[in-house]
Amino acid sequence: MTCCIFCIFVLFQAAIVGYHTRQVLYFGVKNKYCVTCARKPENKNHTCFKNWNGSSSSMEAATIVEGFLTSEEMYNVQYARMIADGDSSVYNSILEARPYKNLTVKKIECRNHMLRNYCNKLKDVATTSVHKEVSNVDRGLHLKMRRILGGRIMRLRTAVTKAIQHRKVEEGEMKEKAEKLRLDIVNGPSHVFGEHLHCKSRGYFCNGPKEDETNYIADLKASGVYHKIMEAVNVLADHSSHLIYDVDSNMVEHYNSVVARFTGGKRINCVQRGSYQMRCAAAVVSHNTSQPFYKLHKTLLKSSPGVYTKRLETRHVAKISKRAERERMKPRARRCLKLTPKAGDSDYGPMAKKPDMEAAMFQSKLEEHMKILQKTRNEIDELERNTRGQSDSPEWFEERRIRLTAS
Repeated sequence: MTCCIFCIFVLFQAAIVGYHTRQVLYFGVKNKYCVTCARKPENKNHTCFKNWNGSSSSMEAATIVEGFLTSEEMYNVQYARMIADGDSSVYNSILEARPYKNLTVKKIECRNHMLRNYCNKLKDVATTSVHKEVSNVDRGLHLKMRRILGGRIMRLRTAVTKAIQHRKVEEGEMKEKAEKLRLDIVNGPSHVFGEHLHCKSRGYFCNGPKEDETNYIADLKASGVYHKIMEAVNVLADHSSHLIYDVDSNMVEHYNSVVARFTGGKRINCVQRGSYQMRCAAAVVSHNTSQPFYKLHKTLLKSSPGVYTKRLETRHVAKISKRAERERMKPRARRCLKLTPKAGDSDYGPMAKKPDMEAAMFQSKLEEHMKILQKTRNEIDELERNTRGQSDSPEWFEERRIRLTAS
């Protein structure tokens, strides 16, 4: 998200990037401000760029939902899965909007976001001291264990990433591999801190204790640090069904960096008219084509921008290419919160209220729905098998939508 410094959250841009194509498939800009409307409300004959009246927090959800709703019209495809961070408001909005009649969109959380949150929680444990009323002996042990944890956070993260790489290439169903990954993640702290009781049974962690290795598990448990570590570990392990896909949203972050380059970050006021939307559109072209902009100028205006402009952009593209090659060859080295409702405006956007359908249409829809619910004994047994695990089964979501359940 990029926005101007004097009016944070006055505008918002969001985009949908294809995982395989790595191209921006859809982008949208929400603007809550128009300079002409603000300074001259009586002037009705102008192009107004204000297109959002809801809360700032609902801008992202509304924009992404619009992208899903227009996917069939634009590309004749349905987005079956989305990769995003842990912000559930966008996904909930997509589920409520029902962009596709017979398909429930599945969310896969970004691996990098989950691992970063995991490391941040471990850092909080390593930097949080105990209460002053605790004895000096216990405080000394607690401090020692926190220092040991602080030096092994990256090893704990590496244990997770290596487990993901190992399990994702195994043969078998995704549910089985996700369960094995969950057990690997839970076993990670024991392996890192010197206790290898279950490593051999996991099949690949290690073959047992190493020479001159200290087992810190007993001291970690005595100091209370182990319990806090496992709280963070269990949260990550619960998302093993997402981690097993081993996907991230890096390409979206790359697109956002291109947008920041075209908009000047937060240093330039781009919100008064259509400047911000135009700059975002230019960023999409730059991201998708990776070509100098004089080619776009020539395509649209049927004229060349000039030899000096072309020479300048050619040098810029060559500079970026050389920098990328150097980075590839270089060895790798180791506010106050304002609570606002997440729903959009009830009079605008995907959350807008809709009138009831006519009685005849309602009766027709009712008969169609009853036919869908009527199933044979074999179909009922098959449905029961396919929806075991409930929230882990996309079919369970689909079938639950068309029924009134007790929960």
